Amino acid sequence: MSKHTPGPWKSRASGARSASFSVIAEMDERLVASVPPRFHGPGDSDGQANARLIAAAPDLLEACALTINRVCQLCYLGVAFVSIGTHQVPDGGITPCQAVYLRAVVAKATRGQP
Repeated sequence: MSKHTPGPWKSRASGARSASFSVIAEMDERLVASVPPRFHGPGDSDGQANARLIAAAPDLLEACALTINRVCQLCYLGVAFVSIGTHQVPDGGITPCQAVYLRAVVAKATRGQP
């Protein structure tokens, strides 16, 4: 896919006295990102949530790529499409508009590289 630090990644607090979080590669404990806290009030920081989202990025990217491939397979195989509102959807599947969106998300993450 792209040349990023291989997943899986995990998030953890950076230190006992620090309110920031680190995202690290599980394979070799390499630092992927340092996430500062953003305080909204006493005890309210979204830094941990941001770190968890970043840590999920490799899995999310892979899930998008797998979904795109499956939609392409269904289209190639001529799977029956049904109408749901204004969309044509593979029977029990994802809409072509959603597949286009997923392709755009993957391109954004990989700079257009497969």
